[in-house]
Amino acid sequence: MAYCTASDIRAITNLTTSEISDSEITSLIEYATSQVNADIGVTLYVKLNDTNYISGDFDGTNKTFTLKFSPIGDLNNDGTVDTNDIEVWSKLSTEDHYTKMSNPIASIDDHEIGKFTFASAPSTDRDYILKYVWFPIPYNHKLIKKACAELAAYLCFLKLNLKDVESYRLGKVAVTKTARHPGLVSFYDRYQETLGRIRGRTLIRPVTWEMVSKMARELEERLSYAGPGIPQQLKAGENP
Repeated sequence: MAYCTASDIRAITNLTTSEISDSEITSLIEYATSQVNADIGVTLYVKLNDTNYISGDFDGTNKTFTLKFSPIGDLNNDGTVDTNDIEVWSKLSTEDHYTKMSNPIASIDDHEIGKFTFASAPSTDRDYILKYVWFPIPYNHKLIKKACAELAAYLCFLKLNLKDVESYRLGKVAVTKTARHPGLVSFYDRYQETLGRIRGRTLIRPVTWEMVSKMARELEERLSYAGPGIPQQLKAGENP
């Protein structure tokens, strides 16, 4: 699944199959999906027993919890939200290192409000850290589809005209804007405008992208004192 399709890109660019193939567009959509997620998402590391960030009884029997900062975003860059988009790391209370759990989440019950269910109840003799991505709006919102299509369209024109472009930008690298290839200018500017609209919106509670980004840095700093390899170990996505 993806935020948009090759047909969506052709509809807004009028590019033909003789200019760029569907498989090439699909590859660019995959790249655009990752970039959109990076531009709108904020990675959070939340302790299961921290009631400031998660609700639900941590009592050894309860399996359902709700993240207080939601919607849940696309952690693994596949264009959807499912059980693979919450990582759970755990350790015995007496241990130093966390280990990534295998298939710990049974279901995402409501990605918009952040409700999910464990496959089995978390044990009270263990510590847990959840890693997930916060989005300002749900992953299936039309603005996210629009952003992905605009960025993918920009990448299509970039691919077709790269020989005539001195520099370009994804993130902080600047694009050389030329009148010769207006698609490069138009679609990247449209993407930036849509990105601003997404970051400026929240669905569930009155928080902003800047507020959550600041909170994420504070959580990460706090976790860095929780034990060896935290959160660097979680960032690596590997077991110690």
